[in-house]
Amino acid sequence: MLFFNHRFDPPSGSLIGPRVELTSREVEVAGLLEVLQTPGASFGNWSFLDALLDSTSDEFLFREPLGVSREVKTALSGLLGRFVARAYASRHLGFSYFAHIHGNWMPLARAGGAVRQLISGDRPDWAVWEFQQGLAIIEAKGSQTQGAHS
Repeated sequence: MLFFNHRFDPPSGSLIGPRVELTSREVEVAGLLEVLQTPGASFGNWSFLDALLDSTSDEFLFREPLGVSREVKTALSGLLGRFVARAYASRHLGFSYFAHIHGNWMPLARAGGAVRQLISGDRPDWAVWEFQQGLAIIEAKGSQTQGAHS
């Protein structure tokens, strides 16, 4: 099994330390859950990343560039970024309930609250929740709009 390792620069950019590790399986499970977009979905094992990754490296390096056209590269980058962000939020931040933010106002039954957009612009990706930690809002790959949600 291969590992995705990320070093934060500056180290203060991380809540859990300067280095984060995820297994390729954790990224695949997060990816499948993200594609299904169904809380509590059951699933098998994709096992697609090991076929794409360079097994001779301990880094998360692809054997070949993914896609040829710019549109495919952009789409794959976005998807894989979401998969890694969800795996990170699951393993390192402890969240297991992910609600995809899809409107200007969205009730969150499990968390006992709601998310509403205060100004126009990009929406974050998920409202996440866990019994021990409560509610948080997560953006997978960064947003251009600051302070747009409550």
